[in-house]
Amino acid sequence: MVDESPKPFAAVLDGPLSTLSAVARALESAGARYYVGGSLASSLQGIPRSTQDVDFVADLAQSGVDAFVRALGADFYADSERIRDGIARGASFNVIDLRNGFKADVYLFLPDAFG
Repeated sequence: MVDESPKPFAAVLDGPLSTLSAVARALESAGARYYVGGSLASSLQGIPRSTQDVDFVADLAQSGVDAFVRALGADFYADSERIRDGIARGASFNVIDLRNGFKADVYLFLPDAFG
């Protein structure tokens, strides 16, 4: 029998927060600065939205890709070649948390007139 009783808000966020924490640690191990955005960030600020992903903006460099992928480990699907391609093109890439199915989208900092 499936338990369909309402879950406390914190329990609903267990999966995304686990993914957020793992990807944040991996970005830090690669020397990348980052911000968390998207619906998870707005949910943590009090405006809940359903989400199946975690959004990051990061300054991950090509030189940090191996450390990033290594830090994610076997719990994540992370294709280093796609990540390198995304960085080279200034495009986003994603990794998938195999423990819970949540996806982390990583958007790159892009140079602009303000720095």
